[in-house]
Amino acid sequence: MSKVPNRSNLLQKLLKNASKNTNSKCPDPNYFKVWWNKPKHTTNAEFLQGQKELMDRVVKPQLNSQIGIGKYTVENYKTMDGVNTWHFSSTNPNSSSSFQRKQPPLVLLHGYLSSSMCYYKNVPGLLNTFSDVYLVDLPGHGATTYRVKELQLRMQQPLPIKPKVTIKFDKREGFNNKARTVQKAEFLYPYLANSKAYQHMIKQSLSTFYVDMLEQWKHDSNLKKTKINLVGHSFGGYLSFQYWLKYGSQSVNKLALVSPLGMERNLFSINNTDVYANEVYPIEFNNPLSSRYCRPTRVPDFLFENQFKVFNRMGPLGAWILWQYCKGRYAKEDGIFQKELFNQLYNMSAQEQNFNLSIFKMLFSPHLTAYDPVFDYNKYIAEQQNKFMCIFGDHDWMNAKSGEFFENFKLNSNSGHNLMLDNPEEFNHHLETFFVDE
Repeated sequence: MSKVPNRSNLLQKLLKNASKNTNSKCPDPNYFKVWWNKPKHTTNAEFLQGQKELMDRVVKPQLNSQIGIGKYTVENYKTMDGVNTWHFSSTNPNSSSSFQRKQPPLVLLHGYLSSSMCYYKNVPGLLNTFSDVYLVDLPGHGATTYRVKELQLRMQQPLPIKPKVTIKFDKREGFNNKARTVQKAEFLYPYLANSKAYQHMIKQSLSTFYVDMLEQWKHDSNLKKTKINLVGHSFGGYLSFQYWLKYGSQSVNKLALVSPLGMERNLFSINNTDVYANEVYPIEFNNPLSSRYCRPTRVPDFLFENQFKVFNRMGPLGAWILWQYCKGRYAKEDGIFQKELFNQLYNMSAQEQNFNLSIFKMLFSPHLTAYDPVFDYNKYIAEQQNKFMCIFGDHDWMNAKSGEFFENFKLNSNSGHNLMLDNPEEFNHHLETFFVDE
C-alpha cells in the first residue's frame, strides 16, 4: 500500500477561502444587485477600466517611489488582433546603464481565468533590472478582445480519452491526515485513442489561439527580430512552453515556468506508446516521469464541465461565495485587485467562458494533467537546460516535484500557487538571477 497526499478538492478550497475572515479595504457589495445587474454581454472595456484603476492607484505610486517620477513610461495598447498589453519602460539615464539595456524584454503571461494584473506587485522591482517589461492578457482573459467573434471551436474531435481509473483509499484513515493509504490504484483503456488525431487537434488549437497569437503579438509590438525572456504562470506556463517548442531560440532567449500546469507525464498522455487496450496497469502517484502517473485527486465532473459558470447559476449566493473567495484567497492583496479579479470571474461573457472551457477541456484531464505534457519533451529540454527554469511555491498545490528534474529549479519561500503575489521580492530575485546575462 502506498501513501498519497490528502488534498481538498476545488469546491472545498473555495468554501474554505470564502469562510475566512478578511480585512479587505474593498467594501462588500450588495450581492443581490451584483447578480441582478450582471450584464448579458460583458465588454472587455469594462475589465480594462479595472486594470487602469489598479495601475493609477497602486502600481504607479509604487513606481514613483522605487523608480522615480518621470523616469519610466507606462503604455497600454491593443494589437491589431485585440491583445491587451501593458508596456513598462525605464527612462532613467542612471539606472538604464549598458548592463540594463542589454537585457532582452521581459514578457509575463498569466494563468487560467486570471489576467496580466496578477503581476501588479512585481513590475516596480523588475523595472530596476529590465528596461522593458510587458504584461499580456491572453485570449478569453482580461481586456483582450482577440477574435471574440470567432471563438467557436469547430474542430472534429476524436473519441474522448477516458481510461477507467480506479482509486480506492483506506476509509479508516482520517480526512485530516497528511496522507491516505491507497488500497487499490489501477487503470485500463477500453480502447486506444487515435493519438495522431489528438495530436493534430491539440497542436492546431494551441497554435491557432495562443502560440501563433504570441508570435503575432511580438510582430505587432515591434519585437519581430528581438528575442524575449518569457515567463508563464500555471496555464500560461504550459502555453509558454508550447510557444518555446515551436519558435525556440529564434524568438525566446530564456524561459521561466512558474508553478506550471501540465508538466507531468501521465496515463492520459496522447504520446504514450506502451499501453494496450483492456489490460490493467498500476497507477503511480509519486513519479511524474512515469506514463502511469496520475494525480490522486480529481475535479468532480460537474465542476470540471462548468467551472466558474457554477457561480452564475447560484444567484446571489454564488456572488457571495465568489466574492468571499477572492477576499479570502487574496487577503493580502489590494482591494482594487480583489475587485478586478472578482469582476472578471463573475462577469466574464458567456462566449469567453465557453471558449475557455472548450480549450481547457481539450488540453487537460479532470485530474489536471495534460494530454500533451511537458515531460514528454524531456530530451529537448535536456538539451536546453541553461535556457530553462521552473519555480514553485514552497506551499504550492501544484506538484513541485516536477521541477526537481531540471537544473534550474527554485522554491519560492512562504508562497502558494500564486507565488508572484505571495512573495514578490523573492520571486523577482529568482527571475533577475536567471535572466540577467552578466
